[in-house]
Amino acid sequence: VVIPVIAFMTSSFSTLFAYFGLPMYSLPFNIVVLLVLYTFSLRLESKGIKRVTVQQFSPEKNYYKHILGTSRFGHESLFHFYLPVMGEWRVSQAHDGEITHKAEWKHAWDFDIVNDAGETFRGKGTNLEDYYCYDIPVIAPAPGTVVKVVDGVRDNAIREVNLEDNWGNTVIIHHAEGLYSKLSHLKKGSISVNEGDYVVKGDIIGRCGSSGRSPEPHLHFQIQAFPYIGSPTLNYPISYYLLRQSGKVVFKEFSNPEEGDLVQNITPAPILFNAFNFIPGQTLSLIIEMDGKEPYEENWKVYTNAYNHSYLYCASKKTSAWFVNRESVFLFTDFYGDTQTALYGFYVIAQKILLSAQKETEVTDHLPIYGFFSRTLKLLQDLAAPFYQFLNVKYCSHISSVDDEHSPSEVIIESNVRAMAGKKTGQQFEGKIKVENNRITEFIILNKTRNKRIKCNIKN
Repeated sequence: VVIPVIAFMTSSFSTLFAYFGLPMYSLPFNIVVLLVLYTFSLRLESKGIKRVTVQQFSPEKNYYKHILGTSRFGHESLFHFYLPVMGEWRVSQAHDGEITHKAEWKHAWDFDIVNDAGETFRGKGTNLEDYYCYDIPVIAPAPGTVVKVVDGVRDNAIREVNLEDNWGNTVIIHHAEGLYSKLSHLKKGSISVNEGDYVVKGDIIGRCGSSGRSPEPHLHFQIQAFPYIGSPTLNYPISYYLLRQSGKVVFKEFSNPEEGDLVQNITPAPILFNAFNFIPGQTLSLIIEMDGKEPYEENWKVYTNAYNHSYLYCASKKTSAWFVNRESVFLFTDFYGDTQTALYGFYVIAQKILLSAQKETEVTDHLPIYGFFSRTLKLLQDLAAPFYQFLNVKYCSHISSVDDEHSPSEVIIESNVRAMAGKKTGQQFEGKIKVENNRITEFIILNKTRNKRIKCNIKN
C-alpha cells in the first residue's frame, strides 16, 4: 500500500535535493514508514496489524509471543469480578435473555438454586421459604465502596411482581472509576451494609429475596458504569469460576456464564495458595537428580521488578521464570534462558495450577513452541508464520490426589504437555508436583519421548 507513496515522495524529493546537489538515499522510505507507524499509534482500537509493546528482537518471536499472549490473556479484564454467591447456583437468565435482559440492560445475570431435578423449590412452591435460594447470603463480587442501598421493599408473593419498585432492594458497589456492580431483588431487611461502607470480595451484603420485579426468589447481578439504579449494563466478564457440565467440573476464566449454567466460585485451598505464593526475597534450595548424573544443588530466588512483576531466578544457569498468583490460579507468564534446565522444566509442568483442592478439575493452556521442536520444523513454522501456525504445545493439569478435601495436608498435582505438529504428537512431558504443609516439597519431570527423568526435592 505504501510503495506508491514512497515512489511519489522519492520523485518529489529528488527534484528538491538535486537543486542542492544532495543524494537521495532512503529519506522518503524512512519518512513514510515513520508516518505509517505514527498513524497506527493514533488508532482508538487496534485491529489487524498490532503494535508490539515488548520487543523480542526477532519478527518471529514477536509474532509467537503475540499469538500466545492473545490466546492466554486476550480476554483478561483489568479489574476482576467474581460470582456474588456462595456455593453452586444456576444462571436462570443470562445476557440478552428472553424475559427482561434487553436493550441497554442486556448484559446482566439472574441466579437461583435448583435441585438435581432442575426444580427451584421444594414442596408445592407456593411460599417464599419453599425456594432453595430464598434467604441465602449474597456476597460482594469484588472490593469496593457501597454507594447506594435500597432496603424496605417488601418481598412479593409467588408469581406477583412490583413494577413500581422495579429493582427491589438493591446494593450498588463502586469498584473503580466508571465501574460499579448492582445486586437486586434482595430480601427486605436483610441488607447488612450501609452507604459508605468498604467491602472486600466475599463479604456478605444481604440475602436473596423476591422484591421488585421478581415473580419468584432470585438474584439479579449486573456491572455498570454509573452509580444509579436503572443504569445501563456493561459487558464485563466473570474472572474465574467453576462450571458443572455433563457430570464434570470445568475451569472457566474471563467468561460470561450462559443461561442454564451451574456455576460456583473457586474456593482456594490455603495449602496450595501458600505453596505457590512465592514471596520476593524467598530462596528455594533444590536437590536435583537427573538420569545418569550425580545429584547437585541449585538455588532459585524470588525477585520483583519495578513494575511489580515477579519471577524465579536461577543465578547459576542465568534463567528466569515469570509468574503471577491470582488467589484462584497460579500461572507462569514467560521464561528466559536455557530450556535444558530444571527451572524450565518446572515452568513447563506448573504452567497453570488451579489453587483449589477440588480433584479432577482440568486446567488447560498453551506453551511457547521454543524447546519442543527440531530446527527444521521450527524453520518451516517461521516461514509459514504469517499465514498459518501448525506447531503448538498443549498443556493440561489437575489435582490427582488429596488426603483430606476439607483440610488437606498433602496434595498431588499432575500435568501433561504435548507438542503437536498439526495432528501429530511429538514430544510429551508428564509432571508431578507434591505439596505438603503449605509448601512444594518435590516435583518430577518425565520426558516420555526421550525417556528422561528429573526429580527435584525442595529443602525449604
